[in-house]
Amino acid sequence: MTFFVYKLTFKNGKVYIGMSRTDKKGLFTLRFNNHAAAAKRGKNLPVYNAWRKYGAPDQTVLSAHATRNECALAEIEAIQS
Repeated sequence: MTFFVYKLTFKNGKVYIGMSRTDKKGLFTLRFNNHAAAAKRGKNLPVYNAWRKYGAPDQTVLSAHATRNECALAEIEAIQS
């Protein structure tokens, strides 16, 4: 299993940076599908409100890491830059 840092870019230019892990098949798509489902259900968080208002964002995997700790540090770095 690999951990990864990802970026969601909405049509208004706002960005969400997150981290997750690959699924059992090594795919990155599970987390993006979970975000889409939460937005559709009406979950009231800024990222999901933006998803409903602007549509599905562009999704980019920024980096992959062997450990959760390495990934967490990379996520912090991505948010700060």
